[in-house]
Amino acid sequence: MREDIQPHYSPDGNWIMFNSRRFDNYDVFIMPATGGEARQVTFHTADDFGSGWFPNSDSVLFYSERDGRSDIFKTSVNGGTAIKLTTDHLEREYDGKISADGRYMLFSNGSGISRWWRRDLRTAANTDIYLQDRSNKQFTSIRLTDHPNHEISPVVNQSRNEVYFVANYDNSWAQVYKVPMNGGDVAKLTDFTDDGVQWLNSTPSGSLLVFEQGFKIWTLDPVTGKTAQVPITITTDERGNLASRKVLDNPIQWYSVSPDNKKIAVVMHGEVFVLPAEDAVDARRITTTPAREHHVAWGSDSKTLFYCSDREGDYAIYSADAATGVEKRLTNSTEAEMKPLPSPDGKYLAFYRGPDKIIRYEIATGKEEVWIEGGLHDFSLEETMEFAWSHDSKWLAYTMVGPTYESDISVASIDGRKENISRFAGYNFRPLFSADGKMVYFTGTLYDQTETFKINLTDEPLEFFESSLDSLFVPKSAKDTTKASKSDKKSEPVQINFDAIEKRRSRALTLTGENRWPVLTSDGKKFYFVASLLGKSEIWSANSEGELELKQITTSGKAKSHLTLNAEGKRLYYLEDGKLKNFAISDGKSETVSFKAAMEIDDLANYRQKFFESWRMLKNYFYDSKFRGISWEATRAKYEPVLAHIRTAEEFRNLMLELMGELRGSHMDYVLEESKPAETINSGYTGIELDFGSVEYDNAFRIASVMPQSPAALAGVKAGEFINAINGQKVSRTEDFESCWPGKLANE
Repeated sequence: MREDIQPHYSPDGNWIMFNSRRFDNYDVFIMPATGGEARQVTFHTADDFGSGWFPNSDSVLFYSERDGRSDIFKTSVNGGTAIKLTTDHLEREYDGKISADGRYMLFSNGSGISRWWRRDLRTAANTDIYLQDRSNKQFTSIRLTDHPNHEISPVVNQSRNEVYFVANYDNSWAQVYKVPMNGGDVAKLTDFTDDGVQWLNSTPSGSLLVFEQGFKIWTLDPVTGKTAQVPITITTDERGNLASRKVLDNPIQWYSVSPDNKKIAVVMHGEVFVLPAEDAVDARRITTTPAREHHVAWGSDSKTLFYCSDREGDYAIYSADAATGVEKRLTNSTEAEMKPLPSPDGKYLAFYRGPDKIIRYEIATGKEEVWIEGGLHDFSLEETMEFAWSHDSKWLAYTMVGPTYESDISVASIDGRKENISRFAGYNFRPLFSADGKMVYFTGTLYDQTETFKINLTDEPLEFFESSLDSLFVPKSAKDTTKASKSDKKSEPVQINFDAIEKRRSRALTLTGENRWPVLTSDGKKFYFVASLLGKSEIWSANSEGELELKQITTSGKAKSHLTLNAEGKRLYYLEDGKLKNFAISDGKSETVSFKAAMEIDDLANYRQKFFESWRMLKNYFYDSKFRGISWEATRAKYEPVLAHIRTAEEFRNLMLELMGELRGSHMDYVLEESKPAETINSGYTGIELDFGSVEYDNAFRIASVMPQSPAALAGVKAGEFINAINGQKVSRTEDFESCWPGKLANE
């Protein structure tokens, strides 16, 4: 279901222009005002947005980033080559409108269109209103406004010599303002106190203005200043299904392999599933909620699952019997609780509570205590873990943020001792204990490169040459006895010598490129990790001591992450392209863990989940705890009722943008995760800038300039030459010039 948006009546009342994503990007369409078939007017693969009509209803204005920055174009309703009307390569021009007599064109210049949803209408590159006189060949322009905040959505009333636009000059709410056509003082026409004005438009003469405010449509008489809400009642059936039944096998957001190596728990679409580690067919669904369940982990009994869920408000910790599916809520804090991780002995859970605490929870009794407190280096929904248990369940390694925002690796003992063990300027994260508990290894940055580091927890005994030589004369039986006493290293408790421990920090791998997601085999002899040593992201192995003996394990070229060895250390699991894969350490044989998981997806419930989840994320992590002077609870209540009317992902994105815009913060956006066609044919870019005056008035495709090093420049095309045909097809003003070479390459 694609969006049809921003309709504009033609001045003669016979047509409606609108913008639609019917072909994966926005194009301009027109249709009869009485209803009927829509006709596509623009065909470029850049987004085209229609913004106004010419007075005789034979042409429309639209803006598009065809050449990297938004420019305003004119095109006939019958199609043909679009004529570029603005040529500022450094700024965006958009929202073009033509005066009733066709002499003047209004437009906005600046970045305001990219942040139309910000309550204060303010960014670094403010937008101003310009008026262009088209009665002479120079097309001279004057700047009508000059303010640090944006002025957008201009319309003109030529008979009153006035231009109307939207701006927020007092950092409260956007209002409608007016300014004389020749410049001068501005005057405010509206004074809304609960929401700002958006998407200002007008009748062709500008005698009546129309806009959106508070999710309602209003009119404004610019002479009297009277506003009136337009009553709109539409009764219709749903355009599409609101729920769908799907069989999923990806993308997997999280997984956990059971300690007995026989079962795998995965999270897909916010639900927990369980499947056999071998010969899986169908996955068993453990949770059934529209909420997000995440960070699933197996208990030591290989039967109990632990995970977090926000089904009852903020995130809490739950358990489930993987055999029966019976669930139980374990915690009841008012703060978000995430990433439960059971201790190897099955006695405790460690998990985050809020942004600054790690809780130790006694599974048998439900007793809990704040184990670690401070600046923890983790974002609760990130797909990583920033703490790990030692094999003896006596220590936790974790990432802590320092006073200057560097991050270090620390350890905490079960009896409360806490020590920074890395003391390494930079960013260090994802710590893990070696299987024998003698080392902590982690990922860190040094000289802007991500690498694997290790810290030996005790001093290695110094072996002298004579001792090494003497060992060669020890009877074989004595050697075997010594070896046997070390056979079960996992049974030995972790010992840590904190004296100058940071001096025992070193690179675990000395490579020429970055590496990440390291895991160490149970015998401590080999690291597996992800690196792009040959230009593509692959899994590699290397010895942990001595010669590296680098070996490439995978060859797909796709991104890989979340490397995990199963409990017996015989199989390495990882995520690739949303699917779970593994390979046997013994023979290197790789395979995909294939299965099917059936579920019904409720689109409206999903929108509600994403709305509240996003709102809570900002509640918990926005840099200003006072939310820049607004009530964040009241803001949620303002936007929540609109959820009932959301039907598309784009509509939901716009709602979320407006919600975030209330915070008046920079560098904020809401990005859609959309499926794109496997292959698209993009409009070819040649580097040719046409003389659009020659095209419009002489039907001659004269080349005004050629971009250096562009395909046209490399082919020897020069400014002043004329284009008569492309691949044997004669060019004409009545044919769309851009359609002549979709996807063409430089040598064509």
